[in-house]
Amino acid sequence: MTGLSFACLGQFVPPSRSKRPSSMAAGMYWAARVSSIAMTMAVPPALGFWADHHWGTAPWLVVVGACLGFVVAMLEIFKLASPQRSDSE
Repeated sequence: MTGLSFACLGQFVPPSRSKRPSSMAAGMYWAARVSSIAMTMAVPPALGFWADHHWGTAPWLVVVGACLGFVVAMLEIFKLASPQRSDSE
């Protein structure tokens, strides 16, 4: 199987190292990872913007959402950049 494999809860699992994935599968995998990080940074401030207008607390919930989105996105980037450990170790 050369495509992406999916685990439960929508988490992406990289293809096995024993078989090299096709370039299309690898491209789709990285596009999904980058899109996920971008959405992680965009959605919390957008929800904060909506909540600020709904409750009249501008700009505090946008700031909280932006900080939360930034922190979570940085954690994802660090996880992405960290060396992959194999299951046999």
